[in-house]
Amino acid sequence: MRSYLTNVRYFSITTKKDPVASTRSTGEYTFNNIIGKNSRTQQHKISREGSFDALYQECMTDIYRERAEADGYSEETKDSQEILDLTKQEREITKAIFRRVAPHDKLIPKLNEKDDYIDPYWDPFKRLDGLKMQVAAEFNDLARLVSAAEVRKQRKRLRQAAETFDNYNDPYSQTSDAGEEPLPSNLNERFWNPDAERRTVLENNKRPFSFRDLHVLHNFVAENGQILPRRLTYATRQQQRQIFRAIRVARQMALFPYDWKPRYRDRIPLMNPQQYLADELFHRYKNKGDLRARAMLHVLMKKCTDVNCFRFLKYEAQKFKSKSSFKDTLDKHTCE
Repeated sequence: MRSYLTNVRYFSITTKKDPVASTRSTGEYTFNNIIGKNSRTQQHKISREGSFDALYQECMTDIYRERAEADGYSEETKDSQEILDLTKQEREITKAIFRRVAPHDKLIPKLNEKDDYIDPYWDPFKRLDGLKMQVAAEFNDLARLVSAAEVRKQRKRLRQAAETFDNYNDPYSQTSDAGEEPLPSNLNERFWNPDAERRTVLENNKRPFSFRDLHVLHNFVAENGQILPRRLTYATRQQQRQIFRAIRVARQMALFPYDWKPRYRDRIPLMNPQQYLADELFHRYKNKGDLRARAMLHVLMKKCTDVNCFRFLKYEAQKFKSKSSFKDTLDKHTCE
């Protein structure tokens, strides 16, 4: 009977719960403490375990702890002071290693947390942080490109607006120049005054107009293919008859269009291509001083003897004569 009472007293004492331990185990790890409004999710470790089944091991550990607390063995299941000291030393050693290896790494401040921190050997948010940084960098690059494109567009608009404003109501600008007005029909042709370009076209190298002069006949045709009148082309009566006859023959020979103005590629004169090349090279050498065209003319004269290069030779002779006379005058003055 005495032993039975002793056992009853023992079980009644041991089955009593420890209210301090239970409140400490549930009060320290609340939702607001772990995930607060001002705390970042990346700074909190999901599980203390560092394996693939970390959550499962944590759940089983909590179940064992609750079972032990319910049975009255909470003091035995707690970590001893030696274990806590060793864990603290391990954390300090880990912090020192990471500070020495990567002093400027952003992962180091996360190790200062004692209770909930990210394990340096297992960070579940490392890949997510890298992805966030990549997305942020790409977004910044895209924003920089878009802003640069917008700046270029605005600069272009401002430049165009400035040019338009400068030429606005300016009587000497090209935009306000509507071109030459057509002469009245009752004005005598003795008072016609064509410009220099029109005079060069009408001269036609002092030759009559023919169907071969396709590079000249397009100047006397409108956009719809109609032949322009004399008061617009400033041509004489004889030249107008030659132009009309040349265009009619060229159209019959399918060299000139009927209903539109010939394009640039259709304005090549009907002549010897070698002679046409020689004339174009001489024109380029005389007006632009192209020495390459001059060398090509020398080669063309040697290989093609039937090409007429009289104008080129005459221009070279005049140029040589002017140089020699200048040299004689210079020698004369130096001797005096």
